[in-house]
Amino acid sequence: MSTNEYRTEKDSMGEFQVPSNAYYGANTMRAVLNFPISDLRFSRSFINAIATIKKTAAQVNMELGLLDSDLGNAITQAAQEVAEGKFDNQFVVDIGNQAIKILKIPVDDKEKRKKELQNLLQEKFDMPF
Repeated sequence: MSTNEYRTEKDSMGEFQVPSNAYYGANTMRAVLNFPISDLRFSRSFINAIATIKKTAAQVNMELGLLDSDLGNAITQAAQEVAEGKFDNQFVVDIGNQAIKILKIPVDDKEKRKKELQNLLQEKFDMPF
């Protein structure tokens, strides 16, 4: 890939170059490069199950009034796309990133919005993507 085929992502460790077509961010790219343990990937059924959990979490949080409907519907749509296998070529898909893309949120607002979603969607510690 040439330089223009990458985008700059930020995480707690700073900026990092990620392939522009990747649906993951700096943390995942760092892990891929730093921990090349195996070529094993999640099974289709596992990805479907995790996406279904995230979709359900978004729906419940909308019903509870904790998540606005525009963002909640985008997350639901993104999770459904993942559950259907649309992103199987991505070994890790950040459903929050796909929801942000669906909403066309500007890049400079992306990190703020992702932080808002982390606890509502079990985004970081309980789920692998």
